[in-house]
Amino acid sequence: MANWAELNQDLLILIAKRVGFLEDFSTFGRVCRSWRSVAVKKNFKGSQQVPRLMLTEETNNEKPDNKVGDYRCFISTADENLIGRLMLPKAKGKQCFESLGWFVTLSETGDMNLLHPLSRVQIPLPHFSTHENSDEVNADRPFKKKKKEKSCFLRIHKAVLSSRPSPSPEDNYALMVILNKLTVTLGLWKPGKKVWTTIKTPGCYVMDIT
Repeated sequence: MANWAELNQDLLILIAKRVGFLEDFSTFGRVCRSWRSVAVKKNFKGSQQVPRLMLTEETNNEKPDNKVGDYRCFISTADENLIGRLMLPKAKGKQCFESLGWFVTLSETGDMNLLHPLSRVQIPLPHFSTHENSDEVNADRPFKKKKKEKSCFLRIHKAVLSSRPSPSPEDNYALMVILNKLTVTLGLWKPGKKVWTTIKTPGCYVMDIT
C-alpha cells in the first residue's frame, strides 16, 4: 500500500488547490507533516463564505503543562456543528479579534500581534502600553494577578483591518482598534510604526468601526 505521507510535494499542492471549502482544507492540513506543509494560505483557492466561530482554548486542569491549550476549535454558525480543530500555539493564553481572516492577538501583558490561523504567519504590533492613555501596563514587567494591577484583557473591544496584510513593512494597510470601555479612544497602526496613534473622540462614544 502506498505511503500517503510520501506523496510528491508538487502533487500535494495540486490536491490542496482543488479543496473547495476551508473546513476541508483545515482537515487536509492535519493528515501529516508533509500535508500540513502545503496547507498554507496561498494554496487555498476555495470558498471562505461559511461563517465560523472560534471557541476559547481548551484546558486540562490535571495536566497544566500539556499541549491542550495549543488547539482552538471552530464551529459552523450555519448548523452549530464542530468543523475543525487547529493547532494555534501562538494564540495560547491570548484574546483574539478577527478581521479579514486574520487574528489580532492580545496577551495579558500587552503584547500584540497579527496572526494568520492557516499559514501561522505572525506580524508584530506595537505593545499595548504605547497607546497614549495606557499607563496601567508596564511593558518590561510580567503581569501579576494582583488587585492593584490591571490585565490588558478587556481593554480592546474591536479590531478592523483596512485590507489583508503582508509581512512587508512597506505594505499599505492599516489596523484600527476600539480601546478602553470607559474612556473610549481609537488606536491606529500602520506598517513601520513603532507606537499606536491615539485618536480621541471627546463627547462621542464609539460603539463600532468597520
